[in-house]
Amino acid sequence: MTVGMFCWVRNTNKVVSNAQMESYGKTFLKRYENLVQSKVLPTYQKYFTFLKGKPILIEASISTSHGAAVEFIPSEAYEFRCQTVKARIEQAVFPNKNLSISKREGKTKPKLMFRILAKLTNFRDIEVTTSSKRHFFELSETGSLRTEGIVVDDINYPNTIIIKGSNRRNAWSRKAAKEEALYDFRGDSLFAYLESEEFREFVATPKLTHIAKGIVAKKKAGDYGGEYGALRMREDIAKLKSAADAYGVKHELIEEILVLSETQPSLQEKYPFIFGVIIIGVPTFFLIAFIKWGCKWIWVKFGRTCRQKKR
Repeated sequence: MTVGMFCWVRNTNKVVSNAQMESYGKTFLKRYENLVQSKVLPTYQKYFTFLKGKPILIEASISTSHGAAVEFIPSEAYEFRCQTVKARIEQAVFPNKNLSISKREGKTKPKLMFRILAKLTNFRDIEVTTSSKRHFFELSETGSLRTEGIVVDDINYPNTIIIKGSNRRNAWSRKAAKEEALYDFRGDSLFAYLESEEFREFVATPKLTHIAKGIVAKKKAGDYGGEYGALRMREDIAKLKSAADAYGVKHELIEEILVLSETQPSLQEKYPFIFGVIIIGVPTFFLIAFIKWGCKWIWVKFGRTCRQKKR
């Protein structure tokens, strides 16, 4: 057991290989695409720009000194390329910036603009201007960064790039790719939600429909009858409007959902035969079963008594 554990630790500490970087990139793409296709209707998938560039060239960089990175580049056909570099991964991704430690007067080191210690840091749609006296950023061994559409000193980096301070196998596993694809999908969903009312409507519709169906069900059941029925209905409509406001969508959507909920038949109305079987058949089945059990019990009980008397 001790030897096996020792071998496993040594294996995970090895520098990641080209094949594993390709496996990471493929797994990331597949997982992300499956999430979009399974959770987002086709009309709204346009907000996930990461998939617009398909097919994609996966270009990986492995630093022998610190870190590794994967860039997803729109291409005419799927392709994978990988390079090994000696410099830190920050220099490989942003080669036009001198990220080496330098000295100024007084032998003090210039401060970093960004020191990334946490996982899954995100730079998106930002512009960075550096100076010759300061570095752009530095990744710790545990830090990771995802960039998309950033500009550094007038140089455009439009593609999605995942950069990690670790070049070890466990940091670039298929498991890590799936987890990070899920994180990216959630982040892109949030970005689309904040940027587009149309996408907010897509997100809000299931919740608003659930509330609207409750109102329609109460209306059909006569719960809004009596002297204060109108006030109770007004309160429920206000709750529906409040939910729409929370999602940042217009009240016109509420009206459409209410109309649709009123015109759509309930499951009971849509499948009366099935509900009839459930409502009538199930109790009848248990009643018959109970009668049979009762008759059997009486037969056994009184039959035994009669046999004893004959003896």
